[in-house]
Amino acid sequence: MWYLIRTGQPEGPFAEPMILDMIRGGSLRDAQICPVGGSTWMPLAGHPPFAEALRNVQAAQSGYGPPPQQGAYGAPPAASGYGPPPQQGAYGAAPAAGGYGPPPQQGAYGAPPQSGGYGAPPQGAYGAPPGGQPPFGAPAGSQPFNAQQGAPTGQAGAQAGKAKSKLPMIIGIGAVLGVLLFGGCGYAIYSAIFKQPASALAKFFPESTNVYVECTGFKPMMLGINKVMFIDNSKLDDKKAIQESEDALAKSFGLSKDDAILIALGLRGAAVGGDVEKGSKSKQGGAIVSWDSTKAAEKLLSSKRFSTNGSLGKNGRVYELKERDSSEDTGTISPTEKALSRLHTSGNDKIVWFEKQSIMAFGTEESLKEIVDRIESGGKSLADSDEFAKAKKNFLSDAAIVGFVSRDVWDAAKSNMSSSDRQNFDKLFNDAGPVAISGAVEKAGLRIQLATDLAATNLMDGKELLKMGGKLTLYKHFPKETVAYAAYRSSLGVSGKEAKELILKELEKQKEGKDVRKNVTEAESELGIDFGDVLGAVGDEGGFGVMARAGYTPTMETITKFSWDDFGVYSVQEIKDEAIIKKTVAAFKAKAVGAPFTMTGTDDDLVLDPKDASLPRIELVTKKKRFVLAAGSKDIAARILAAADGKDTLDDDKGHLAAIDPLEAKSLLLWVDVGRIADAALKDSTVRTMASKAEFPVDAFVLTGDKRLSSSFGLDMKRDGDRYVYRLDGMNLPFIGAVGAGAFYFSMSQALGGFGKPSYDDVDTTTNSGSGVGVVCEAYLQRFERCGLPSVPAATKRQIVGQTRTLYARQSPAVRDAACRQLQSSLPANCR
Repeated sequence: MWYLIRTGQPEGPFAEPMILDMIRGGSLRDAQICPVGGSTWMPLAGHPPFAEALRNVQAAQSGYGPPPQQGAYGAPPAASGYGPPPQQGAYGAAPAAGGYGPPPQQGAYGAPPQSGGYGAPPQGAYGAPPGGQPPFGAPAGSQPFNAQQGAPTGQAGAQAGKAKSKLPMIIGIGAVLGVLLFGGCGYAIYSAIFKQPASALAKFFPESTNVYVECTGFKPMMLGINKVMFIDNSKLDDKKAIQESEDALAKSFGLSKDDAILIALGLRGAAVGGDVEKGSKSKQGGAIVSWDSTKAAEKLLSSKRFSTNGSLGKNGRVYELKERDSSEDTGTISPTEKALSRLHTSGNDKIVWFEKQSIMAFGTEESLKEIVDRIESGGKSLADSDEFAKAKKNFLSDAAIVGFVSRDVWDAAKSNMSSSDRQNFDKLFNDAGPVAISGAVEKAGLRIQLATDLAATNLMDGKELLKMGGKLTLYKHFPKETVAYAAYRSSLGVSGKEAKELILKELEKQKEGKDVRKNVTEAESELGIDFGDVLGAVGDEGGFGVMARAGYTPTMETITKFSWDDFGVYSVQEIKDEAIIKKTVAAFKAKAVGAPFTMTGTDDDLVLDPKDASLPRIELVTKKKRFVLAAGSKDIAARILAAADGKDTLDDDKGHLAAIDPLEAKSLLLWVDVGRIADAALKDSTVRTMASKAEFPVDAFVLTGDKRLSSSFGLDMKRDGDRYVYRLDGMNLPFIGAVGAGAFYFSMSQALGGFGKPSYDDVDTTTNSGSGVGVVCEAYLQRFERCGLPSVPAATKRQIVGQTRTLYARQSPAVRDAACRQLQSSLPANCR
């Protein structure tokens, strides 16, 4: 497989037979080439098979037979020769004599070779191609090619050949992703987050399209993954991955492995779009896949699973796809091969191939009519839509995936609502603008952004209560041991007293808020404060977070026996008027009679020691224009307060900064240290065993240090005349949900014995009255039904107890009773 530079930009990679066809067909004469996995460009004639094909073409054009074969090339043309070898770290311009200049600099491509002859090649056989990263962007650390030695120059040469690239593995996976387009274009689009000029395929969809998603190029995405810092490609078994992907694609379609790779590398981009009609649930639309190589697409269509079935439009050939005969399944087939083998068209589904445009279209004949017309004849399209043009302005500059939802969709959604729901909906989404969605691969991972604007119909009496925006910096006062935090930056658009009045008026409009003003007035009188003054004293930035002590590792013991010695919760709020905040704290302290805490300290440093061991120690500190709450042990509180003073904070954490710095929207910011959570979880042998059985490459993810995986989410809301402009920005958002689900499943499984049957020496496993849940759990369930959750109706509690008793009866006695002991300790002390 080879990359080409013919016009100053990289192309490919292309299979060697394809390049030979281009040479013989006359479309390729002069180019720079580099093998997949290489790091240096060389002349097209630098590869013997290409050189021979060039000589044969030249001889045929001149009327002479091919030159005799020799052990080395003849003398070079006069006044020509190879330029000097490239220098480490930077490459110069091409030599004036017409020979090849050095390869491109890091991050960009050098100029293509000038016209003229090539210098004399080295005598004898060519050395092995250089190792290292792919040639795209000439990665730092790659070595220039030494033509005499056939290896990278310098001391790093020996290591360059050993360096592994993610590219082979990704190419193999790309083969599978490409074919998956036939079964669900949406999945491939989600998987392919690429970098290409945005919306290249929008011109093939009708102007009425109001839901649209496009991935703009498969190969750039594959290469973009190389820069993701939390993927360690040296831990990936790329040879195994590419082999399995080749086999899955080749076997499922009855192709050779060479053809399977040719198909995967021939894919360019994909798009899916439709029209959600106003006032109905009907949808019209289709999908498109574009190809770099016509030959690659036709290789796929030559599979015996495809059959022609007429035509559509002037030049479209219609195909049907059938499932692979199950009798061809031999032995154990991989899930990927099985999925690809079962793909098929059914009913009115059609696959239409347009050879001239190298485009495949998917959908029913009716839904494809307008798409086919634009493929063949042009005309008004989505690309000409004013709404799409407006959304396009909000796409990320390096967007690899783009999406668009027009305002028609809001109207269609409202048409199916009740009148009351529609009124509530209009308060937030009346006269909404188009939604623009875009994604890109960043150094820190996958970034996804959404932007839209909404009418400001929910202003309070025409006044803006909160103004979001500005530079959020409060994380500089959060401890480095933070696992997750949420922070915000906003300011009042009115005075504190006016803000209180606006809020009360808004609450009084609600059915439940008729007594709110009376209650607030009574509370102010009791405490001797004015809540309007408190609102005015609050600063622009605030946030809260969860931290774990340094070195904390979850185990069966710590998961089922939560301890405030291991975790801490904190809140930090900027303040404008310390005196008012201190007065408020003192008022609450004086009135907090019978609270479950013993209070000590001053208004500047108030400590609440819990009377119940299940509650945390809380420390409240007001200083340096900040109000800090620290919940946890004394040691954890000390860390929180030290960070509030700027010591060992997240501002010193490069992994954290990498996840939030690219975000444009940061007025509201959520960050989760996914890497640290996953690393701690994987220290549990059971979790690691589960990951290993699932063949999940956990070791390939960097989970600690400055390059670790973390996730972030940001929101901005700015007023623009009578509208609000919203922008949501996120980094590695899918991992937040994965960690949350995994943590819940892990804790529940550990508590209920799903991961094994650990032993407890002190557990009484005898049963009680045939209930099957043991005396420990039966005692807990009876206490819970009698006095737990007093606000829950008795009938509901009986139902909960019955379901829980059934669940516990299925667990091992040891684990079941250990969990119930923990649950009993959480019931109120007076619940007997």
